[in-house]
Amino acid sequence: MSDCIKIHNIIEHSNVNGPNNRFVIWTQGCSLSCAGCFNPLTHDINGGFDINIFQLAEQISHTSGIRGITLTGGEPLLQANVVGKLLDLIDKKLDVLLFSGYTIDEVMND
Repeated sequence: MSDCIKIHNIIEHSNVNGPNNRFVIWTQGCSLSCAGCFNPLTHDINGGFDINIFQLAEQISHTSGIRGITLTGGEPLLQANVVGKLLDLIDKKLDVLLFSGYTIDEVMND
């Protein structure tokens, strides 16, 4: 399993991507073509850049004043294994918000 996640962008402090101040990660890559998507620049799987999840977890741990992290995209669940591994590495006091184009039934049945 790879220790890298393909991302489009990171913002260490945002108060518009979920409740309170958050560390936001835009994953790169999406094939869902959801109507009204407002992040089309994140769709190309060949775009963005790779970052090691241990390095990213360290960056999150050194970011003060955040309540949690937000994962958006692109489609974070296209990289579900590495996203899960990243979440295992972060402080459990931080809450997690993940935006997905999949329905809950699709997620639960996959």
